[in-house]
Amino acid sequence: MFNPNFVFDSFVSTMGNKFARAACMTFARSFNPPYNPLLLYGPTSVGKTHLLHAIGNQFRNLRPFDKVIIVTAEVMMNELLGAISNIQIELFRIKYTSMDLLLVDDIHTLVGRKCTQEELFNIFQTLVAKGGRLAMTSSKSLSDVLILSDEMKSRMKHSLIIRVKPPSRHEVELILSSRFAASVPMVSKNIIKMAASIGSDIRRAEGMIKQMVFVDNLAGFMKSK
Repeated sequence: MFNPNFVFDSFVSTMGNKFARAACMTFARSFNPPYNPLLLYGPTSVGKTHLLHAIGNQFRNLRPFDKVIIVTAEVMMNELLGAISNIQIELFRIKYTSMDLLLVDDIHTLVGRKCTQEELFNIFQTLVAKGGRLAMTSSKSLSDVLILSDEMKSRMKHSLIIRVKPPSRHEVELILSSRFAASVPMVSKNIIKMAASIGSDIRRAEGMIKQMVFVDNLAGFMKSK
């Protein structure tokens, strides 16, 4: 369910994400966190999903018998539509409101879906009211995603909303060096620097590194022939 590599110890702290990391650690470890729900938002490839999995991994280690689930908003939305079609909406609600920790990735996929948002956020609020925890990620700010009534907006007043900012070029190099530290064959510093020069998109930089390493290995193989 949770990516075992996505833990707090493997998350490289930068100026743009260190507050989010600290907040996520507190949220996962505290018996009664000071904020609930927790929302992380920012552009793609800044570590939001990593932190969401890290919360789940940490929470499960501390509370192995609690009910925990991580799901994308799109999957949850499709489940909701299926439940409505099959007249199983109550089973859908019970499934999610019975969780001790619910982690929802990519809620920006709910943009423009007013009825779906209202149903899901009623579930979220019921979960929190029952003592469950909720953490979400989005590539957009909450105000750009949600179409909620004033009443539902007021219910969000106890939430903590954190913007995760892209890393600098130097920080991208640190992140990439950490990601490829144990790779075989070893990735050179020059390749790391070249990949970091394309911008702050870590996934794109990782793909570039893998491509360059493959080309280098292929060239070396051809020379040996």
